[in-house]
Amino acid sequence: MLIRSSSFSLGLCSGLIKYLPRDKIELFVIFPTQTTDDTSREIEASVEPNHFIRVSLQLRVARQQIAQLRLHALLYADIGMESFTYYLAFSRLAPVQLVTHGHPCTTGLPTIDYFVSFEDYEPAENQKYYTERLLRIGGHSSRYIKPIPHTPAQNRTSWGFSVTDHIYMAPQSIFKFHPMFDPVLVNILNRDPLAKISIIDERHEGWAAKLLSRLREYAKAQKIDPAVIDRIVFVPRVPNAVFLNYLAEADVLLDPHPFGGDTSTREALLMGTPVVTLPSPQLAGRYSASFVRRLGAGLDSELIASDLNDYVERALKLGTDPEYRAKIRAKITKNSHRLFDDQGVITAWEQMFIDRVQQVMNGNPIQKVVHPNVSADTTSDGAGAGAAGAGDSNPASEKKKNNKKAERVRN
Repeated sequence: MLIRSSSFSLGLCSGLIKYLPRDKIELFVIFPTQTTDDTSREIEASVEPNHFIRVSLQLRVARQQIAQLRLHALLYADIGMESFTYYLAFSRLAPVQLVTHGHPCTTGLPTIDYFVSFEDYEPAENQKYYTERLLRIGGHSSRYIKPIPHTPAQNRTSWGFSVTDHIYMAPQSIFKFHPMFDPVLVNILNRDPLAKISIIDERHEGWAAKLLSRLREYAKAQKIDPAVIDRIVFVPRVPNAVFLNYLAEADVLLDPHPFGGDTSTREALLMGTPVVTLPSPQLAGRYSASFVRRLGAGLDSELIASDLNDYVERALKLGTDPEYRAKIRAKITKNSHRLFDDQGVITAWEQMFIDRVQQVMNGNPIQKVVHPNVSADTTSDGAGAGAAGAGDSNPASEKKKNNKKAERVRN
């Protein structure tokens, strides 16, 4: 398994690494960074001695180091979040190569055989969005370990809000705020005079200002006073234990559309906070709805919108009706345990690994996915022993070629 030092991918894999049985699978964790922090130390402690492998950040050296492990299967937690693992994935370093949803879209790479997703997340017909063969395993993602909030808990005044504010929280990176979601934000602010929309302050200079400018322009175009946008509040990033308290203080969590949240939604539901969501066709916008459905108790009929107008109505009802909100919170709190510590999904991961490797060892080739207008001249030949040579092609030119293929598939 190969993971990079991003908080989402580490969180995605930590439960899988810790709980995957070792009686049939020998697990190596490949970590392409020299950074050491609490999370990496925790993951290293979860694997056997000499099975936490820090590889060089020089591609050629890293290929050789991984090839020497002679792996049967190589799982990437994500491909596309940063350049190193993207270029590394151009190499054939194991007979079976897979990626999962740390970056929730197809890689477009012929060297990646499978995209591992989940029955709870997306239907079988979503194969059309992937150049990899889509594997939908049972359960949802990984065995997420229930996080512990910071104590003592902080109240909303600690975050600069008053007790009378209606807090609509959208705790996502700014790149997830698509223009099609602008009407939701503007209309909530316009129709609820006590609304404050809280967004995580972005580390990229100028992004927040661009978002606010775009929202003001939309408001003016709709003949809405652009001053309502002044009630968007940017709050700083904080350690996760403190962030949980922040989620608990929200009246409503707004899941952006069409690119929504995953871990943040799961953690908001843990804290009892209602999450309004509108699922989109592709995986990036389907996590929150799957979590709401998993809670049961009829919450899907309360929290999953049918369109953007319905989204606004549901959010406003939760934000402005404290008695209704308390009933929804009670249902969420009673059932939130269903989102954590699921050993069943670990069993599904184990069987998936065994089945995929056994298929290749039995001499059965991996059937490549063929899309209209996409070349089918790629194969899955190669194994770890000869992988270093396979990675010596020009990754820059390969990136351009395969990005064009992936773009055609996504369109």
